[in-house]
Amino acid sequence: MSRASFAVRTRRPRTRRNHHVALGEVLEPRWLLFGGVDRLINNNNGASTTGLFTQSETSIVAYGNTVIASYNDSGSNAVGAGDGGGSAGFTGWSRSTDGGNTWTDFGSLPEGNGGHAGDPAFARDELTGRVYLATLGFSVSTIRIYRSDDDGQTWLTSVTGTPGGASEDKEWLAVDNFAGTGRGNVYLMSRRFAGTTGLYFYRSTDQGGTFGNGVLLSAGANGPQGAFVTVGSDHSIYAIWFQGNNIVMRKSTDLGLTFGAQTTVAASLGGGTNGDLALTGLRNGLASFSAFRSNGFPHVAVNPVNGNLYVVYNNNPAGTDKADIQLVQSTNGGASWSVPVRVNDDATLTDQWQPTLAITPDGTKLGVFYSSRQEDASNNLFKYYGRIATLSGATTTFGASEPISDVASIPEFGRDSLIVATYMGDYNFAAATNDAFHVVWSDNRSPHPMPGAAPRMDPNVYYDKIPLSAPPAPNVTASSFVFATAPQRLTFTFDQNVGASLDLGDIQVQRLPGGPFVNPTGLSYNAVTNTATFSFTGILPDDDYRATLIAGGITNAGGTPLPANVTQDFFFLQGDATHDGRVNLDDFNRLAANFGQSPRDFTQGDFNYDNVVNLDDFNILAARFGNVLAGPAAQPGFVPGSGKAGSTGTRKLMGELLE
Repeated sequence: MSRASFAVRTRRPRTRRNHHVALGEVLEPRWLLFGGVDRLINNNNGASTTGLFTQSETSIVAYGNTVIASYNDSGSNAVGAGDGGGSAGFTGWSRSTDGGNTWTDFGSLPEGNGGHAGDPAFARDELTGRVYLATLGFSVSTIRIYRSDDDGQTWLTSVTGTPGGASEDKEWLAVDNFAGTGRGNVYLMSRRFAGTTGLYFYRSTDQGGTFGNGVLLSAGANGPQGAFVTVGSDHSIYAIWFQGNNIVMRKSTDLGLTFGAQTTVAASLGGGTNGDLALTGLRNGLASFSAFRSNGFPHVAVNPVNGNLYVVYNNNPAGTDKADIQLVQSTNGGASWSVPVRVNDDATLTDQWQPTLAITPDGTKLGVFYSSRQEDASNNLFKYYGRIATLSGATTTFGASEPISDVASIPEFGRDSLIVATYMGDYNFAAATNDAFHVVWSDNRSPHPMPGAAPRMDPNVYYDKIPLSAPPAPNVTASSFVFATAPQRLTFTFDQNVGASLDLGDIQVQRLPGGPFVNPTGLSYNAVTNTATFSFTGILPDDDYRATLIAGGITNAGGTPLPANVTQDFFFLQGDATHDGRVNLDDFNRLAANFGQSPRDFTQGDFNYDNVVNLDDFNILAARFGNVLAGPAAQPGFVPGSGKAGSTGTRKLMGELLE
């Protein structure tokens, strides 16, 4: 987000043919597995009905079971949101320590030394474990560098990343993680809009403690923007940015002391200022489309194994489709670049924009992720999409694109009082481990939650983990028959998400032995606990039952089915409050202790599920007193199925209750 921005998704698997996107190579089929349930990773602390409710523009770092995300957070600007109780903040961060399954929103970054004004960018030193986070300064005009040595739990007070800078914007940073001279160096790029304007490069050789004076890479007040820096396995530094209507590069081979001449990565991009695509959106509650800003800024990744470079950007190509995602590759250290290829494989004229990319540490997979309107013929609603390629030398083989976000989002911009009218996020980012891509993005799927905020929607940040191989077959880890409250229901908990594959045809419930089927009529799925609940209509007849989950129809996100049918035997006997398979004095005592009280459940004597224990429940118990189901062992003094009490003492107690 520029300084001017301040106004003060589990699916069924599908096998598809590959499409035409490649870098001059014939494509081969590849089956993609696109994540699970979208995880909301931020809260709305600090929000009001008219402002301070926007979270967007994301960055991410992932390793082991740790995933850290940062984002622009207008709620962090609320008084008291920061660590010092001030309002010099615009950057939030969240963290997961279980591989992205659950998240904690830690609120605002520390606000000392000039605060933080968003535009987050992460890097990590893989040797020391130190995590770096760059942001704009809030009450100072330099870039702030935060450092964490405890996996993003806490952050050291920020240091100045751009000494001598003024009115700095749109920074990016990288760490040299390759063995040899230069390992551990931190490199930073930033756009300076005051003083001697232009695009500058900075470096730190003391683990981010201090940064040296900047190297001017490209001068001009209105020229270069959209800086991105990355490091190759030979310690070469690639500084890439948008200038004019081109994407350009300068390369350093001496650890950032000097840079070679500027070269062109991609030429003659369409679009307006900063590559703006002239996108519009129809917001909730409004009758006409309005413009929101976009840009042609590049995102860059280096294959850490063979050094190949990949640059992705959005462009307005020739023809009537004004917004596509394009990719170029260099196999010779940036000396030359491939012809741009279209990444999005839709057959529509809808908009695709704001791409990012990541490469797995083993150099075998490339992921490209972007916003897309391809599912909406009116070219308004959007989802976050992705496409994954297998890398082999210079060959890039893409599989079909798939949606990552679970639901479509409507545009939302211009209605947060702290944000400029055309801002809807300027970028997202992704990270890769060898087993998965980790993706964060912002969308506006949910209404603003506060009374009086309508028709505003609520921009939030979501995370999804995209596995790169089929997960193991799902298994049932727990099951139960729930009868204490209505509706009566069966629950099955799985060790992974199978929700998208489930329907009522996946279960059969039969009365035993060999009786009729009494199947559930309702189904719900909790994607957090991976628990399926099958509910019955009415009260089940007294009997023994066997529920069978049918393996073939129940699959995980990768399409791997349950390895075998799963059975759950259970019984139900009305009047059996203790659920021991017989109606006896224990059940009578349970009913007597709760007689006349409300609310009560079945285990307290409410045998007809009307929330009160009364004479109706007593009559149910009396009619079955002494009954024992065939399954449990018969209790002395009772005859299974006889319906007769086993002692005169019990009949006497019943009479006293009725008096």
